[in-house]
Amino acid sequence: MFEHPAPDGSRPEGLLFYTSGVNGFDADIASGRGDTTFLSSVEIRPDPKLGQYFECGDRQRFAYKAPGNIYAQRGTLSFFWRSRYPVGPTEFPIFRVSFADHSSWEQVWLRVDYNGQGFEAFITDINLSRARVSADVSPFPAPNQWTFLTVAWDETYGIKLHINGKLSAWEERPAVYFTGLDQFGPHSRIIGTWNVSSAYNYIRGGDIAHISIFDRMLTDEQIETLSQGQFPQNLPKLEMSLDSPSSRREWLQRNGWDDFALLPPALPAEHASIRKVEIHDAYDLKRWWWKGCDGIRETTWPGVYNRSKLKGRSDYFMLPDWDCYSLSGKAITFHLPEEPWNHVEISGSAWGKMEVVDEAGQAMENLFSRPQGRERSFHQVHPHTGSRIRFTNQVQEEPIGDISVFCLKEGGAPKDAPSRSYTLHPGLYGGERPETAELRRFVNGRFAPYERHIMTALPEGTAPDSLAAPELDPDGGFPMVNIVVPYEYDPSQGLDGVELSLPALPEAACLSVQIRDPLWYHRNLTHFNFTVRAGERPVLWFDTRDRILPKGRCLYLILSCSSVAFTPALLEGASLRLVMKPAAEALKEHIPDRVTQVRDNYANILEEGPRHKEFDMFNRLYADLMDVLEYDPENEIARFYYNDYFNTTKKYVQEFRGDKFKPHWNPTPCPEDVPLWAFRQCEFMGYMRRLLDFFIDERQIENGEFGGGLSDDGDFTTIWAAGAAMGIKPEKVKRSLFKNCDAFYDQGMFTNGLPSLQTDQLHSSEEGLISVNQCLCLDPSNPKYLERAMETSRALWWITGVNCAGHRHIRSSYYNGAKMATEWPWGVTDQVSFYAFSPCVTLARFNGTPILKKILLELADGLAAHYHDGVLHHYIVYETDEELDPKKGRSHGAESILMPAYRLTGNRMYKDIIPPRPSYQRLSRKVTDKEKLAGRYNWMVEGAWNREYINTLGHPWIDRITYNMFDIQADRMGGMCNTRFYCYYPENGISWKFHIDDEVEKLAVVVPYCCDREIKIVAFNISDKPIVADVIGGELLPGTWTFTQGVDTDGDDLPDEDISSRDVTFERELPVTVTFPPKVYTILSLKLKKEGVPYFERCDLGITEEDLTMMPHGLQVRIHSLGAKESTDTIVALRNPQGEIVRTAPIRALPAPDQLFPIHWEVPIPVYGLPEDLSGWTVEIDPENELHEITRANNAVVIPKNLKRIGY
Repeated sequence: MFEHPAPDGSRPEGLLFYTSGVNGFDADIASGRGDTTFLSSVEIRPDPKLGQYFECGDRQRFAYKAPGNIYAQRGTLSFFWRSRYPVGPTEFPIFRVSFADHSSWEQVWLRVDYNGQGFEAFITDINLSRARVSADVSPFPAPNQWTFLTVAWDETYGIKLHINGKLSAWEERPAVYFTGLDQFGPHSRIIGTWNVSSAYNYIRGGDIAHISIFDRMLTDEQIETLSQGQFPQNLPKLEMSLDSPSSRREWLQRNGWDDFALLPPALPAEHASIRKVEIHDAYDLKRWWWKGCDGIRETTWPGVYNRSKLKGRSDYFMLPDWDCYSLSGKAITFHLPEEPWNHVEISGSAWGKMEVVDEAGQAMENLFSRPQGRERSFHQVHPHTGSRIRFTNQVQEEPIGDISVFCLKEGGAPKDAPSRSYTLHPGLYGGERPETAELRRFVNGRFAPYERHIMTALPEGTAPDSLAAPELDPDGGFPMVNIVVPYEYDPSQGLDGVELSLPALPEAACLSVQIRDPLWYHRNLTHFNFTVRAGERPVLWFDTRDRILPKGRCLYLILSCSSVAFTPALLEGASLRLVMKPAAEALKEHIPDRVTQVRDNYANILEEGPRHKEFDMFNRLYADLMDVLEYDPENEIARFYYNDYFNTTKKYVQEFRGDKFKPHWNPTPCPEDVPLWAFRQCEFMGYMRRLLDFFIDERQIENGEFGGGLSDDGDFTTIWAAGAAMGIKPEKVKRSLFKNCDAFYDQGMFTNGLPSLQTDQLHSSEEGLISVNQCLCLDPSNPKYLERAMETSRALWWITGVNCAGHRHIRSSYYNGAKMATEWPWGVTDQVSFYAFSPCVTLARFNGTPILKKILLELADGLAAHYHDGVLHHYIVYETDEELDPKKGRSHGAESILMPAYRLTGNRMYKDIIPPRPSYQRLSRKVTDKEKLAGRYNWMVEGAWNREYINTLGHPWIDRITYNMFDIQADRMGGMCNTRFYCYYPENGISWKFHIDDEVEKLAVVVPYCCDREIKIVAFNISDKPIVADVIGGELLPGTWTFTQGVDTDGDDLPDEDISSRDVTFERELPVTVTFPPKVYTILSLKLKKEGVPYFERCDLGITEEDLTMMPHGLQVRIHSLGAKESTDTIVALRNPQGEIVRTAPIRALPAPDQLFPIHWEVPIPVYGLPEDLSGWTVEIDPENELHEITRANNAVVIPKNLKRIGY
C-alpha cells in the first residue's frame, strides 16, 4: 500500500493542495476551494499501491478552482499518472492550469503533456512566452505502470521537470510569471474561465492519483522524497522580502522599477491630480481590439496567433481558432477622447515607438520609444488634447498587457464636493460582512502570503473593532498593502474619485497605486506609478472614471512600493476620501465605460458561450451587463447583448429572465401597395448586404484576412456564397472570397491538399477546405479552385481506406496533410468528418470524374452499411468496423456524403437514411401562404435588427457572426446554396444577378417548387420601376427550357395577365434575363422541354486572369482542361474592346483530368503591332462556340491593368 500520509487536521508546511480520493472528489487539503467545479466521466478506483486513484474517461470534465490552491509566482505540482491503454505517436495533454483571464482561446498557463516520445511541460509568463522543457522516455511505461511527474517553477529561476523523482529537464529562464489563475485539472481540451471540456481531438484520458501542489519550487531532494510517497518534512515557512537580492529583483521587475534610469517621474507637486483618460477605441489594422486597455493585466494586445513565433509557443497542439490577423501585433492605434493628457504607462514586453498619427494613419509626432525588457514603463510627454496615438512594435506579437493614459498636474479634489472620509487601520475589520469576506477570499486566492498585508479603511472617527484579528506579519513580505474600503451603498451618488494622503517615507522610493473596479476585482479603474522624495507627504487626487459603487461590494486599492519602509505600520492613520457626485452626472462616464467592457467581453465569450457561474468570464460579463441595465434599463446596446445571450433557449429565459430586456423593435412601416412578406424579405436582404459590405470594406485587409483568424474567417464566409448567389453584389463578394481563400494557400496552410495544421475532423474543414468549396459554389467552373479541389481529392486515397469489413471509411479523426493519428481514440470516423471533403463533392458535381465518383460512393456505401434498426450508426472505429454510441459523435454531417451520393446516382437509399434535419428543398404546388411568409420575415428582420450592431461594430469572434440564412436561400433560390454545416452540395435550382446591384433589395422572391426539371418563381417588385435581373441555372438538368412569364392579379400564384413564353437554353451558370414590372406579382414557370447533353459527357476548357502573362514573344495564355471528356482542337482569340477578334492561336485537343491531376496547355498569342497596354481587351477560348462544354462561363477573361509581365 502506498504510504502517502493523509492529513490529521494539520498540514505539512508549504502544501497548498492535496487530493487522494479518500474524501471522494473533495480535496484532502485545500487552501482555496476543495470541491470540484466540474466533474463527469471520472471514477475513483482502488489501487494496491496508491490506495485509490481517479480513472479519467476520454471525455472527462474534472477541475478544481486555482485561487489559493496554486500561485503563478512559484510552486511545485506533482501527481502519479498512467496511460491506462497503450500510447502511440500522438501527443495529448495530461494536466492543465489556466489563467484567470486571457486573450488566447485555450487560456493555458501551465501544461504537462505526453509529447509522443516522453513528457513535456511549460509555464506561460505574463507576456505570453513559455519556459518549456521535455524529456524522452524509452521505453515508455506500460499502460498499467504508474509514473510520478513533477513540475516545479519559480519566476526567479524558471522550470524543472522531474520524472519518478529524478530531474529530467530544466530551463533557467527568469520571467514575470505573476498572474491570476483560474482552474486546474487533468487532460481535457480546455480548462479555463469559459469552458471545461474534453472534445474534438482532445479526447484522451488516463489515470491520475495523489495530486499535490506546494507553494514553492521544491529542491531535487524534496521532490525525490515526494516521489517515494512521503511529504517533505521540516520545510521552513516561505518568507519573501526585499532583503533577498533575488526577491528584490523579482519585485522591482514586476513593477517596472528595475532600471534606475527608467523610474517613474516625480509628482508635479505634493498635491497632485491624476486624471484617467479612458480609451474606448483601439484598432490593430482594421480590427477593434480593446484588451490592452481593459485594465486586466492578463488580457493583451495582440491576441495569440496560433503559429506564434514567441519563445516557447511552437506547439504540436496548434489551435485552429486564433481570432486575429496573422499580421496582428505589429502596430495598434488608440483613439483618445478630447481631453488633456501628458503621461502614459505601458505594461508588457512590447518594445518600439509611440507616435501621434492623423486619421489617415500618417505619423505627425514621435512621442517616445519604449525600451526592450520592461514589464512596466512610464512616459511623460508634453501636454496634448485628444488625437490618435500609434504604438509600433519592434517585434511582432510582443504584447501590451495594459496601456493607461493620464493627465498629471498639480491640483486636488473638487472643493465642496460631498465625500466620505476614512482612516487606514492594519488588519481586516468587518470580516463578517459578506462583501468583506468575499474580498478577503479574493486577496488570499490571488496573492501569496508574503503579498497579503491588508488594511481596512474605516469611516473617520470609527474605532477599530478590538475583536477583529489583524492579518499582518509586520516583519516580512513585499512592501505591498491591500486596502479594503467598505462603503454604504447609495445609488443616488456616484464615485468621482479617490483622494489618498500618504505619510512620508524616510527615503526616495517608487510607488504604485491600483484602484480596482469594485464590480470586478481583477480589473483596474486606474493604475498609476510615481516617485516620491524622502520626507514628501503626497496628497493624491485620483480623478478616476466615474462609477456608481455597486451594492454588496467593497472598494479595493493596492499600494506597492520599492522601499522596505512601506508597511501597514507606516500607513496606519493615513486618510482616504471618496469624493462623490450626483449619480446622474456619474452615469455619463459609468454607462459608456461599462458598455465598452461588455462589448469587449462579449466579442470573445461568444466562441464558447458559457452561462455557468463557475466560469469567471461569464461572471464578469453578467456583472457588467446587469450593472448597465440596472442604471440604464433602456440602453439599447445592452439590451441587444442581453437578448442575444439569454433570450435563446427556454432554459436561459427561465434562469436569467432572458426576455426581461428584450430590445424595442419598431418595425419599418410597410407601404400599403406592397405585400408585407415582400417588404420584409427585401428589408432582410438589406441587412445581409450591409454585413457583407462591412466586412469587405471595413475588415478585410490586403492579404485577404478578415481578422478572425483565417480558419474562422472561412467559417464565417460560408454564408457569403449564398448572399452573392441571391444577388448581393456577386462580383464584389466573389473577389473578396477569392482573396480570402488564396490567403490559406499563400500562408502555407495546405499540405498535399489537406490542412497543414493537425486538428480534428470538424476544424480540418475550416482550415481552408470549405473556403475552396465556397469559391466553387459561387464560381463552379473556376480553374484555380477546381484544381485545388483535385489536389484535395487525390488525398482521399490516403486519408480513407478499406477496413476488415470491406467498408471504405475515413481512417482518422485527427490529421493533417502529412500525418494522421490512427490509434485509439483517434482512429475513428464520424459523420462530421465529411465536411472537410466538400471540395471533392463539388468537383464531382462539376465534371463527374469517374475515379472520384467511385471513391465518394464507396465512402457513402461504407457509411450506409451501418444503417440498421432505423438508426445511422455514424461513429465507427476504422480498424475493427465497431459501431460506437452515435450520441458520442457529432449530431450532423452524414448528409454531406449521402446527399451527394444521391445526387450523383439518383439512388434514394442514400437520401432516405440521412438523420433527420430540417429540409430546405421547395416542392410545394400549393398557393404560397403569404401570411406565413410575412410572419417568417418579420421574425427574421427583427432578429437581424437585434444582431446588426453585434455582428459589425461589436467585432465578435468571427465564426459567431450570423443571420438566419436557411429559409431565405430556399425561398429565393429553391434550395440551399451554402451556409455553415450545409456546405456539401449546392441544391439551389437558380441564382440571381441584378443588372443594378442595389435592386437586390427591391425584388422579393419565393420559389415554392424546385426540382431539376421544373421551377416556379413568385416575385414581387416593391419599387416603382422595372427591375432587370438574370436568372442563372443551378442544380437542374441542362437542355431546352420553356420560360413562361406573366402577372398574377388574383393571388393564386398563376399568371393571368401579360403572359409570354419563350424557349431558351438553360443550364448551370447560364443566365436568362428577365424583367420584373413594378408593384405586381410576376409568376415565372420554368419547365424542361428537351434534355441536353449531360454535364458528365462534355469537355471543358477554362482560363482566369492569373493565366495571362505578357512575355517578349507575346501574350502567354495557360489553358486548363477541366471537363469529363477530351476536348477537340480549337482556338483562343484576342478581342479588342469593340469585340473584334484581332489575333488567334491554336489549342490542341486536351485530355480530361481523369486522374485528378491538372491538365494545362500554354498558348502564345502574338501581339506585335498592337497597343502596349491591352487592359480591357478580352481573351476567349473557342469564340465560335464549336465545343460542347460543361459551361462557357470560364471561357473568356478581360485583361487586367496589373497584367503579370516577365522579361520586361
